[in-house]
Amino acid sequence: MLLNPQELLRDTMRLYRKEFWMYVGYATWFVVPTAIFYFAVVLPPSAIKMPLIILTVLAQLFISLWMAVAIMRATRALHMGETLEPQTISRHALRRIQPVLSAAFLQALIVVGGFLLLVVPAFIFWVWYALAQVIAGVEDKPALESLAASRALVRDRFWTTAWQLVAGPLVVMLLYSFLVGGLLLIIGSILGLD
Repeated sequence: MLLNPQELLRDTMRLYRKEFWMYVGYATWFVVPTAIFYFAVVLPPSAIKMPLIILTVLAQLFISLWMAVAIMRATRALHMGETLEPQTISRHALRRIQPVLSAAFLQALIVVGGFLLLVVPAFIFWVWYALAQVIAGVEDKPALESLAASRALVRDRFWTTAWQLVAGPLVVMLLYSFLVGGLLLIIGSILGLD
């Protein structure tokens, strides 16, 4: 069952407040490679600088994929009322990275193929297969099955799903823009900047 945007936002905020430190714990894994990356960027030119930058970017990519799948699995477990076992979730998340990447690759190929046909098929394919990566990460399905499951979930709810895919990020982006704009206005006024 798809939730309407208000229910989804309310449930998400309740879950984030309740499990704030768990989400912070997963996000903290991203700090170390990011700090090493910024350290490597400011190093003077040397033989180790570029390999270190490449290594940290690869580490950031891997950790962000692992973190996204682990957060999806943890959120699903919490939503279903299951007990949260971080080691189990982390192990399962490591195993699901390849299917999530495969689903993302196939999804991208399908949407690009839709663009070759014209914009309308690309939009249709984007909506049909928008949930494939989440299904691959959470429901332990291979890439092709996750694409089929995504399409099955969207069937008979196409316009509702399309609206949520467009309006959700748009609302978050607008709220973020107003928040950052307001903070910059306050900081600029305090510091006397234009």
